[in-house]
Amino acid sequence: MAGDLFIGIDLGGSGTRAALADADGAVLAIGRGPTGLLARGGARRHLARALDAALAPIAAQVGDAECAVFAGTRGLSVPGRRELLELELHTRFPGARIRVTNDALIGLWGGLGGEPGVAVLAGSGSIALARNADGVEGRSGGWGYLLGDEGSGYWIGREALRSYLRALEGRDHSSALHDFVRQRVGGKTVVEVLAWLYGGQDQVERLTGLAPLVSQASEAGDLPAAEILAQAGRGLATMAASATQQVSGAGTRVVRIGGVWSAPDALHAAFATRLHEVLPGAELVTPRLQPVGGALLLAMGADHTAVDPRVVDRLALSL
Repeated sequence: MAGDLFIGIDLGGSGTRAALADADGAVLAIGRGPTGLLARGGARRHLARALDAALAPIAAQVGDAECAVFAGTRGLSVPGRRELLELELHTRFPGARIRVTNDALIGLWGGLGGEPGVAVLAGSGSIALARNADGVEGRSGGWGYLLGDEGSGYWIGREALRSYLRALEGRDHSSALHDFVRQRVGGKTVVEVLAWLYGGQDQVERLTGLAPLVSQASEAGDLPAAEILAQAGRGLATMAASATQQVSGAGTRVVRIGGVWSAPDALHAAFATRLHEVLPGAELVTPRLQPVGGALLLAMGADHTAVDPRVVDRLALSL
């Protein structure tokens, strides 16, 4: 294990968060930055800007000291992304032991504090990751927006736009959700809506940005919006059960992580109902640590050597 200083990094779609801790779990510095996940032109520039901001207060304390760095991010299936992130981190911490993995893993370790169970991550994308006490893992989802991402912010926003388009064509009745979408999109015809969607630089980002409108409409009593959220909840529950059933001894503890979980009760009620149908005895638990805390545990080598529970307690208090 490299040195007595540990850096955890969470490169998320909504921003970058980093933390520095010692071997006792005392958090010495925390930094934040913008997202570094923009994959089109200028990928390295966006990543460098995010890391510069998030790591500034940490690098000042680490200096030339030995440290271990663990970073979690999505998009590692994109060729060259892992290598680019490793290069940027080695540039900032030349003597560090650096590991890079997907954001689901740091979410799992943080949410459950290293204990067995399943984490259901739902942000702009979605995935469920389960783990037992022996470190065996199972996963469900995480296929990306072209093939899956059921229940994600992208999926919810896409369903909202599809519902609006159907209403414009007379295939569905108009509702409050459609009014919200029209105000955001600015299109009153199918052609105008499609121009808004396909004329932008990032369709995934545009559709994900519609997800909060579904929550607003559902809270206002809109039935189509509530049904979209219910479908999302059922899809996420099925993923949780699938990942858990792949791993003997994973248990039934389920933790929910990501921005989608701020949605109204329609999503949570459907998730809980479906979960108990497909995973009897499931226990919903509050996340122990944020994903950046999971990255810190993994920087400490928790996936190879058990971490003192008191370290997890200290991290929880600090983060």
